Amino acid sequence: MYRSLDNVDRQLVALLETNARMPATELAKRAGLARSTIHERISRLERKGIILGYSAIVRKTDDTENTRALIYLNTTQKRSSHLLGVLESFPEIRSCFSTSGTCDLVCWAEFSHLEDLDALLDEIALLPTVERVESSVMLASKFEKDSIGATVRNASTLAVVGGQN
Repeated sequence: MYRSLDNVDRQLVALLETNARMPATELAKRAGLARSTIHERISRLERKGIILGYSAIVRKTDDTENTRALIYLNTTQKRSSHLLGVLESFPEIRSCFSTSGTCDLVCWAEFSHLEDLDALLDEIALLPTVERVESSVMLASKFEKDSIGATVRNASTLAVVGGQN
């Protein structure tokens, strides 16, 4: 569904899902664009049927929880601050960790649709310092722990070291 959207459109959708009443001036500030550009992009998202209403009803396939995935990156420059900035700008990426072992970075991401994961993987693969991209879709949550280490069964969010995201 979002394959045709660029990073700015996906960022706008994510911001509107978080707060559908966010003023255009705030959306423009967060996206680094003019307010008129934000209005044009939102109108186009409505015409495409991505945004179904001003209460930010974003089309989803059903009411199930979002798909979560781990994205594994091998890079040419392990400590590239530019790459980290680009990864941070993708609204779907919730966390990014440097790792030891077979990959340099692991990102945790969340999606409404598998097509969105596919589109993001394509974009990441084109980044200049990225040599290889792999992913693993999380099938089910067996258990998670909250920030104090208590087990939470059937939780809907991924526990991240030191707290929940």
